[in-house]
Amino acid sequence: MKTLVAAVSVVLLCGCSTFDRDWQAADTSAAPFFWRWQGTWLSTTNGHKGGLRCLISHLDETTYDCKFRASYQKVFRFEYSVPMTVEERNGDYHFTGKADLGKLYGGLYAYQGIISGNSFRARYDSAKDKGVFEMTRVVD
Repeated sequence: MKTLVAAVSVVLLCGCSTFDRDWQAADTSAAPFFWRWQGTWLSTTNGHKGGLRCLISHLDETTYDCKFRASYQKVFRFEYSVPMTVEERNGDYHFTGKADLGKLYGGLYAYQGIISGNSFRARYDSAKDKGVFEMTRVVD
């Protein structure tokens, strides 16, 4: 068990991801919402909270990949992607999606939210946790 905890800690703390490189390379001029997003997440179940960044890329006509990088207690980082179905309504972009983050991180999460102007707001829900994302567009 100690080996598993150590291995998970190394993965969580390692800087091996491409997220930071992708963040710097993001085309912030792309429309309508392929910008960099930054803000916070908050669990309404247990009060845990942390930093959050997101990059969005196009998968097909109505589906986008939201790549999230969340932090907790300024030490732990976790990255995951969620395919989101997006629908435009009156200039706002409403989205829904699901992702299985694995048993260790709470299993299946469902997301729903809205991008309106420079604001990205979402709710997440799993069997053991619920919460909110609040982000704003990062302007260079």
